[in-house]
Amino acid sequence: MVTTDAHLATPSRSLYVGLSNSAIYTGSGEQSLLPLTGQGSLSVPANGFKVGDSYCLVMAGEILLGDGNDDFTLKVYQNGTVLGDITVTLENTAAGVSFWEVEVDFTVRAIGATGSMCTNLDFTFNKNITKDFKGSRHVTITTLDTTTISSLSVTGEIVGQNNSSLVTNMMILHKVFSGA
Repeated sequence: MVTTDAHLATPSRSLYVGLSNSAIYTGSGEQSLLPLTGQGSLSVPANGFKVGDSYCLVMAGEILLGDGNDDFTLKVYQNGTVLGDITVTLENTAAGVSFWEVEVDFTVRAIGATGSMCTNLDFTFNKNITKDFKGSRHVTITTLDTTTISSLSVTGEIVGQNNSSLVTNMMILHKVFSGA
């Protein structure tokens, strides 16, 4: 059912905001990209989702580019279930600092032990010399158990031998629509 009644929509409200940087990612393997401190919650109680609940997560930070191209993978998890992941090559024309941003949009499509969530990831970064943007988008539909407490996490991993590192400087999570 589609409705056009604007008064039925719930205004956006912030659920979580980062109050510090994340740890600086410098090694191999997956590492949390969440800020070390924040205010609010990244959890939804058991049976707390409703069909139509929609969220928007925005994170941004710095990439300290190494000597060449490294692959960076960002993954978004809900209780260990991958809601979406994206891999980009951190193209570099000379070592230096670049900046990145990811927007992740989520919508609950079904609830229960075999509920589902549609997730859109949009990751971009600017090359440090030419300043043009590069990135990728990816949409996934994931089976998700909404009958248990649900906690959001975001990780990153850099693969390559070129000494790139990454840090999150900003993060905010909004609920943009409350379902019925």
